[in-house]
Amino acid sequence: MNNWLRVALTFLCGVMPMLWAESVPRMAGRAPSRKIILLNSGVVPLSSLRQNVREYEDKAPFSGIVLHLNGQGERDGKKVVASAAYDVFNPEPWQREWFQKDVDDLKNTDFQRFTDNFIIVSCRGRNLGWFEDSDQAWDVVSQKFAMVAGMAREAGCVGICLDPEFYTGQTDFSFTYDPACGRSFDAAWDMAAVRGQQVATAIGKEFPAIKLFMLFGFSLGDNLLQNSDPYPAMATHRYGLWFAFLNGMYSAMTPQMVFIDGNETAGYTARHEQDYIAGTAHCFRCTRALLTPGNRARMPQSQIAASIYLDAYFLERRIPNYDVAPELALEDKPARVRLFTSNLLAACRWSSEYVWVYGEQGRWWRQELVPWIWGKEKVRLWDDFAPGLTETIRLVCYPNDSAQRYDGQPNLAHNTSFDYIKDHDQFEPPADRSYYLCEIDKWRVYRPTATQPTAKLSVLPQAGWKGAHAVAISGYDYGMGFSQLIAVSGPGRYLVTMRYYAPKVAGNSRISFSQKLLGKWQAVTTFSQDIPLPPDADGRVWHTVSALYEAVEGVDYFTYGISVPSQATSDDVFLVSSPAVKRID
Repeated sequence: MNNWLRVALTFLCGVMPMLWAESVPRMAGRAPSRKIILLNSGVVPLSSLRQNVREYEDKAPFSGIVLHLNGQGERDGKKVVASAAYDVFNPEPWQREWFQKDVDDLKNTDFQRFTDNFIIVSCRGRNLGWFEDSDQAWDVVSQKFAMVAGMAREAGCVGICLDPEFYTGQTDFSFTYDPACGRSFDAAWDMAAVRGQQVATAIGKEFPAIKLFMLFGFSLGDNLLQNSDPYPAMATHRYGLWFAFLNGMYSAMTPQMVFIDGNETAGYTARHEQDYIAGTAHCFRCTRALLTPGNRARMPQSQIAASIYLDAYFLERRIPNYDVAPELALEDKPARVRLFTSNLLAACRWSSEYVWVYGEQGRWWRQELVPWIWGKEKVRLWDDFAPGLTETIRLVCYPNDSAQRYDGQPNLAHNTSFDYIKDHDQFEPPADRSYYLCEIDKWRVYRPTATQPTAKLSVLPQAGWKGAHAVAISGYDYGMGFSQLIAVSGPGRYLVTMRYYAPKVAGNSRISFSQKLLGKWQAVTTFSQDIPLPPDADGRVWHTVSALYEAVEGVDYFTYGISVPSQATSDDVFLVSSPAVKRID
């Protein structure tokens, strides 16, 4: 057994149960879909985004982006330019109306694919201390956080992206304990926790269900775990008071809030799937170890979002400490795109809900839409660095967009016409098993054992998409999964599509996967794309749902299937048609 398989087995047996337990409750074999967020491809002008949103979404096929919110106004007769990104951590107050233009632009942007957007806030600041002499300043900071949260909610964003990193010369506020302040570290810790509680309380009043996405959370304290007691070591840690501030925020979480740790360094330096496995495990360990005992009950509201640093893959030079492909030549861009794709899929498998992609030297859009400047350097399109990169991301995020390219590939799905083994009336589902081979050859059903006996599968000849056969699923009052098993011959990628017709739940279905790795079955997280099709001859609007699955080394089988929600009434019928499994590598 090679090293990475040992790491995987250790994770599956040890950390995986904790990861699932602290994620969204899920039906067996069904893991939450993942979303990829784009961070830093230039400051996107929100008026331009509103006018050109289809081009922005097409050229950058992500699930959401991190946005800058800016305002303009007057204070004491002087013009003020306010930035949610860079001006929250200073005590100069804002007026809400300064930002109205940007908020209106976001509210009136017809997003179709950028569904999960965040407003960025940097912790760089000025004229701000921790203690009582800064009480009024922290009142202003908290008001600003509340304002940003309220504007994010009003504009349809899912939350705030908080960047705790500070840079020499760019801030006089930091999370480093300074003994010259004349107060003990204990006193500084207590005050930093109070400030975090104050900020989170203000945020929660404006946006109770906010997602607070931190590029670093407790993962910033990975080296603290080398100590039997991490607390004393925080006094000399560069971000020692960040952990106090973050604990204060946890103490004021609303029940609907979610805190997301972006685990930046682990993702930026990850070379293989085992690095993402180890990074996720270590991040959970950091979170549990550095949360105070009173806050650990809120750990289920924590998530991990793995990161990928594009420059490390595609620049024409190697970046010290971030060389993710030392064995690949810089000019071998096809191999680097393949590595990026594998690592992107690995990041999806070992994240809670989000994966984020960051890059500095490239852009996704023409320079008329976004300035092509990074520092003093002029940048260029990422597809110029790495031809095919955009289409690779599109295949992962929006697989149906790429499905036609593989129409000529063999269909590996079994029994696509849904032939019976025996009639439903002659088939008796096992009372003591929730997962079993059903009366339709090669197909399996997952359903809770408490499912009512009225649950039924019926094959309808020529009633599916474009005259294909269909399976009518009805009576599953607790929902079900309809799936089949595919044998795997070595690592590879598979594009899976299915059609369904279900008017009551249209647009809310996805492909679910599980795999047998090292003799153990596990759910696999990936992306599903669900889109409506043109009405058929009977006026029915079918949907096609598609997903990309990657079988890694050590996988013998995988299952794919469609998840059917609970069917409360007799007319809740779910039709499935035209399954297709294409190996595309």
